[in-house]
Formats: sequence, structure tokens, C-alpha cells
Amino acid sequence: MDHPDWEHGETLASTISHDELLDPKLSMEAIVWRLFHEEEEIRTQIVGNLSRACRCSQEHYEEVILRFPKAEQDEMRDEAGVIRVNCEFCSTTFDLNV
Repeated sequence: MDHPDWEHGETLASTISHDELLDPKLSMEAIVWRLFHEEEEIRTQIVGNLSRACRCSQEHYEEVILRFPKAEQDEMRDEAGVIRVNCEFCSTTFDLNV
């Protein structure tokens, strides 16, 4: 991270606005061209399409909670005895009765 090229790349990348990054009419190729067209060499990789997805599940969180000692599990419970876990990625709340 202390290589001078990182600072140069950061400086160039800081010139793009949030609106440009979110503009569906502005392709990634256009963004790369705008930022780096004066550079001597640019290397890119072809990547797959991005999709929004979460791999969380009730079973996964139950397995995680069961790894905690019983005393810590008890501290996590609400007044109804339920442990609530919120996935910050997909904003789903899981009520666990483990």
C-alpha cells in the first residue's frame, strides 16, 4: 500500500463522483477510460456479472450461536428468550430459538 502507484491511482479515482458511479448509462469501460486513458499501460480482467445475493440462513446463524458458551447465549436472549440476528447485508432478521 505504500507503493507510489497506489497514491496515483487513488488520486485519479477520487475524481469520479458518486453520481457517475451510479449512472446506469455510464459503462465500466467508459469509467476506466475516463480515469486512466493517459496512462502508459492499463490491465483489466473480464469479470462476470454482479448480482445481489446473500448466503445467510437460519441454519447458519443457529450453528454460529451454538458455538458460544451457554452463558453468553443466555445474555443474547431478549425477554421472550429469543436471540435476534440481523444480517447487515440483506437486512433480514432471524429469530433464533436455540
